[in-house]
Amino acid sequence: MAISLYEGSVLSYLQTLDAASGFLEKGLAHCTEKSLDPEQLVEARLFDDMHPLRFQIHSLALHSLGAIDAIKNGLFQPPGPRPADNYASCRR
Repeated sequence: MAISLYEGSVLSYLQTLDAASGFLEKGLAHCTEKSLDPEQLVEARLFDDMHPLRFQIHSLALHSLGAIDAIKNGLFQPPGPRPADNYASCRR
């Protein structure tokens, strides 16, 4: 049984982006409920040797949204300038 490139890749990337959007929204709701500053999460790391959240989100976007663009255009482009390091830019 054959599957299309779309079925084998794009659907997975879209699911990943949707999940990331969901946990970022939940994170913001948690911060609002607990009167926490979401900007502190941008530089948060689960482990000392891990990159901060902003890097993780930027990488997720590059390896999913960037991959979708590469499939559509037939060409992968290196990432452009890194977005601002704040919670709002991670949610875009």
